[in-house]
Amino acid sequence: MFFMRKWMIIISCIGLYLIMSGCSLNKSNLVGEIMLNSREGITAYSPAENKFKSVLAGNFNNEVAINADKTKILGYKSIDENKGDYTVIFEYDMANDKFFSVMEYDISLGTGGKECIKYVPNSNKISFIANDKLYIFDRDKGEKTATLDEVDDQYSWDTNGEKILYADKDEKIYMYDMIKKEKQFICEGIHPVLSNNNEYIAYMAKDHMLVVREIKTKKEWRGIDLLRDRRFVFSPDDKYLALAKQEYSIANNPYTIMYAVDYRKGKVTQLFKGDYSSYGFDWK
Repeated sequence: MFFMRKWMIIISCIGLYLIMSGCSLNKSNLVGEIMLNSREGITAYSPAENKFKSVLAGNFNNEVAINADKTKILGYKSIDENKGDYTVIFEYDMANDKFFSVMEYDISLGTGGKECIKYVPNSNKISFIANDKLYIFDRDKGEKTATLDEVDDQYSWDTNGEKILYADKDEKIYMYDMIKKEKQFICEGIHPVLSNNNEYIAYMAKDHMLVVREIKTKKEWRGIDLLRDRRFVFSPDDKYLALAKQEYSIANNPYTIMYAVDYRKGKVTQLFKGDYSSYGFDWK
């Protein structure tokens, strides 16, 4: 009954757009910046200050990742949209305002998009999903390796770059050990995201609810209906989640609302509303 009451409180907050002040959280506690990739380019958003700052203008595909020291951005863009999604992965050095090509267009991957592009921690490698496979690209060797098959559209690295949290097409979530080449079943669900301290995962359960699970104790916090398109990521201190939910206007035009979620206390606050169908974003 406790979890059901908390579930009802959170859903009520979302439905009323947080008019009830008791459901909101203090934005000044939201540390770091959320890096957004939208149609105008890449923008940094400070949730504590509620301020936007343009980082890189341009039309980029809907993926973005930030490196560990928050100085570089990883993304990808089409090089010839008339021929399909012919994409290259790039890195942008924010401090020196420089572009670097990370991985050129690879015809063996086809013309489908590359999803969930990430830095591999403690290495000069990147990873991405293409054609339902997770690839690791070694920047020093210029070589890519297919690591996992039948991967859902989200995954996370642990902070050491030795383990991957992912879900397969059967909606089962695993932790894969790159050293031992073994996988451990965690739970059922999809779109798993690992916290920065490697202690929690957030995922969508089979009933479409957002769940945060403590890996060691298996304790869970449940609450928000994720039936529509959605993305979520932990805050740098792992106390909150940034949640982007796609909604539709009366005229059936898509737009996105970004929320901050205090999953332990069942509090939710709307951060902003955007006129886009979805965002690629990262929070560091």
